[in-house]
Amino acid sequence: MTLLLFLLVLNPQGSDPQTLWQEANRAYQDGRFSDASAQYEVLIEEGIHNGMLHFNLANAYFKQQKIGLAVLHYLKARKYLPGNKDITANLEMAMAQRKDLIEGEDEAFMSSYDSVLRRIDYSTVFTLSAFFLILAAATLLWRIIRPDGGRWQIYVLVISGVWGILFGAGAYLQYNQLTRTDLAVLVAPKAEVRAGPATTEVISFTVHEGVRCRILDKTEGWYRIGLANGYNGWVPQQAVTII
Repeated sequence: MTLLLFLLVLNPQGSDPQTLWQEANRAYQDGRFSDASAQYEVLIEEGIHNGMLHFNLANAYFKQQKIGLAVLHYLKARKYLPGNKDITANLEMAMAQRKDLIEGEDEAFMSSYDSVLRRIDYSTVFTLSAFFLILAAATLLWRIIRPDGGRWQIYVLVISGVWGILFGAGAYLQYNQLTRTDLAVLVAPKAEVRAGPATTEVISFTVHEGVRCRILDKTEGWYRIGLANGYNGWVPQQAVTII
């Protein structure tokens, strides 16, 4: 299983993220997967979130056969690094080991533009948007200063402006995807899904770790979740984690 050994952007508020990152990677390579996952989690608690960190954490959990947590962090990694083949392959491997195999999960929880957004990461889209908008602004300024500059100014202004707006819209949509709070993964080994938000309610069905779901409603201590097959019900909040 591939380990992404890249540098993290340092967080000045924590102890020493770079040292923790290196120690966690060393622990993983030495086969101390529990230590590795614990150290990766410390980095997340310090506010560091990126695809590399979530991918390595998912690998560490997968090695410990904590399938729910592995699926969760592979999905988080994919949000930051769309199109990464290692993440996709490992996610599929983890999902294949779940006890509950529900068909059509990706389609059920994918928006109409997700297939496009997953081909290019947010930072690239944002950078392209900024580049074209700056180019459009510079061309407009040059047009004001030198109005006799020729038609090429208008062509550059229009083309760069259109591309800047398109990439800007894409960056906005991707940002919305990164900050969604309605998609989750069951991380508890098993959860009894009830007809209402109380332990006295009837058990409708049982699900196991790694199942993806949508948060339909919530009340104190409970989430109402919906599965890709249309089933829904209430589980304790600690049983699921938002992607």
